Amino acid sequence: MRRRDNIVLIGFMGSGKSRVGKALADAMQMEYLDLDDRIEKIQGKKIARIFKDEGRGAFRRMEFEELRALEKTNHTVVATGGGIVVLRENHKPLRDLGPVIWLKARAETIMHRIGNTDKRPLFPKENPAESVRKMLETRDPLYRQVADGIIETDDLPIDVVVLRVIKFLDAWEG
Repeated sequence: MRRRDNIVLIGFMGSGKSRVGKALADAMQMEYLDLDDRIEKIQGKKIARIFKDEGRGAFRRMEFEELRALEKTNHTVVATGGGIVVLRENHKPLRDLGPVIWLKARAETIMHRIGNTDKRPLFPKENPAESVRKMLETRDPLYRQVADGIIETDDLPIDVVVLRVIKFLDAWEG
């Protein structure tokens, strides 16, 4: 049987993983851990700088190593980076941590939430709306493979998304 003492949030950038994760951790009296923040702290630089200096492959390896380092984590809501599902080696460690919730948002919602910002290393500068749609087409099947549940976050306030996650978890039998 899989662990039930952590909650893992996956989804595309701008889907609400960080904001929902913090609110969910508060609501459930759990710890909160943002995997990207953890990598930034360990590496001593922002994700965008890691991508620029070391490349996508190096970042994905760091992400894998930090995910594996969480195997003894307990009673924690873990918010992951949007591309964590791209590396298939991450699928089992994600699922081993606890129930995996895919926070799903439409491309239009994502564009509205994140806009064109340099804080997002994979956010395309040229034709961003079309690029986001293409990335979603590629990643959605991967999110679906890993997720135990899907919560759509479009047009919903954080507290409603948190309540939907809790309702899902109450019914989850993992």
